[in-house]
Parts: sequence; C-alpha cells; structure tokens
Amino acid sequence: MSLLDYDVDSVPELTTMAAGAHQVKIVSAEIRQQKPEKGTSSFLYLRLVPTEDPNAKDIGHVIMLPDDNKDERENNSRLRRLKEFVMAFGLQIPLDTDTMTDAVGVGVLSQEDDEEYGEQNRIRRFLVN
Repeated sequence: MSLLDYDVDSVPELTTMAAGAHQVKIVSAEIRQQKPEKGTSSFLYLRLVPTEDPNAKDIGHVIMLPDDNKDERENNSRLRRLKEFVMAFGLQIPLDTDTMTDAVGVGVLSQEDDEEYGEQNRIRRFLVN
C-alpha cells in the first residue's frame, strides 16, 4: 500500500494580481472555433500565468482571428490585436502554437468578479516594448 503524506493544510489559496501591468508567461496556446450559436470565427486561445506570484490564478485570453464573414474594419481590428500580442511577446509570423509556450510579455490586467469562478484577472491589452 502507498500512502501520500503531504502538508495540504499549509498550501496557499489561489490569488489574483492587482490591476495594472504584470509580466505573464504563455503556458498553452491553441486555435479554437467559436460555438455555432456565437458565430463562425476562429480564435487564438491562450492560457497565461503571472510570473510574479506562483499562487496567482491562470488567465484565459482570447484573440479573435480574421473571418471572411466580417468586414474590413472588424478584420483589421482583429489583426491589430494579434500584432500587439506578437510584438509584446517577441514572436514571429507565421505563429506556431506549439512553440509559443514559455514566451513572456507584459499584460495590463484588470480584476473582475465572475459568478462561476470568483475573482479573476483579465488581460486588457499587451504592452509592446
């Protein structure tokens, strides 16, 4: 028989970061498709972690991708957000989601209270060096 003997009582609770600029690291990235009831667009889904606090909650972030069903204004807006992200993390186009892990950039975070998940951080924008 194997026993696990860890001091789980002293494990700190997960926290959120104060609103403002914080360094974040990409832990995963993938291209996803919107649910049919929300639309037909694809998006880049990122899981990020603040590097300053090992007990900070992960941050999910969506960057919508251009779509043939959207007008030029909307697609250019989406491309500007993608460009900001690429520049902030020092990445190159074409992007390979398999090689983005561990890239580091600075995001401007906000705090929001989510009914389902409690207090969460959100990325408002990325800062370009």
